[in-house]
Amino acid sequence: MMDLDLTENNPMSQDKAEIQEELEHLKNLLTIAHKNRRTLEEQQIKSGSMLRLELNNQLSDIKAEIQELEERKNSLEIQSVEEDYSLAEAEYRVMAAEAWENSYLTTLGIAQLELTRLRLQMPLEKALQIQHEVRVNLVRDIFRTIHSNDFRILQGVSNRGVERIYKAIRLNYREFLVSAQ
Repeated sequence: MMDLDLTENNPMSQDKAEIQEELEHLKNLLTIAHKNRRTLEEQQIKSGSMLRLELNNQLSDIKAEIQELEERKNSLEIQSVEEDYSLAEAEYRVMAAEAWENSYLTTLGIAQLELTRLRLQMPLEKALQIQHEVRVNLVRDIFRTIHSNDFRILQGVSNRGVERIYKAIRLNYREFLVSAQ
């Protein structure tokens, strides 16, 4: 049975190209290991009782190797995307999107975001930056769903009323920009 030294390269020091190369290598090794496992399982079924113990040991070894390879592959896959966002940032983004989904932040939302920020040991500036990015993206999501027919509700509103609505939106937007800095 082949012993694999999966610790020889520290994945934290690898660049993206090296990570992708290592991922391809691990995928190839996993393909081979799964093929070997299937072959051993077939031999185990066909063999007599004398060979079963040896085949069981080989199967246990190859299953352990497969698990080690899978863990290494999963770790590298996470690392390959962490160059864009860390896992902590991704988790905070989800929490911020949930908290801001209704266009306002509730007391509970504030408390959940602060707890998450502290638990993830994220600096306040980074948390505010992420919240700002999330809010901008939520606004973009809203504007992507607006259709010209949606403005039919304004037909009965006077120009002054539309202007007041526009000013309210602008004021809220300015407040948002100031508070996000």
